[in-house]
Amino acid sequence: MLALTSCNAVAGPTKAPEATLPQDATRLDQAARMIVRVTLIGRNCAPFYAVDQAQLQEIGTTLFSQSLDRFGQDRLLKAMNVAETEDTAALRESGAAFWCPLQRAYLNSLRMRGLIGGHR
Repeated sequence: MLALTSCNAVAGPTKAPEATLPQDATRLDQAARMIVRVTLIGRNCAPFYAVDQAQLQEIGTTLFSQSLDRFGQDRLLKAMNVAETEDTAALRESGAAFWCPLQRAYLNSLRMRGLIGGHR
């Protein structure tokens, strides 16, 4: 489990109202994946690339807090577990040398430039 969710004292509702729109499930998935992704980037890319750890942490923490309020603890943690399993498998399969530049391109496409810099 990720560092953001390893503590049992997570503030916020444990259950959010049931999803009424398909967009809600999509947004939950997107939020969970981004929370997991910024954590994995900080942990796995920093040895090889210049990484803005403070900004990654801020993004992860802010998104986690907002998502917790919106989706509830149970739904968010379940979605994060799925995302972590999938992203960790992809990272292991391809290796950080391949995975990290892909994440830089992805973040740049979201106008989140500078989070992953050049090689160390």
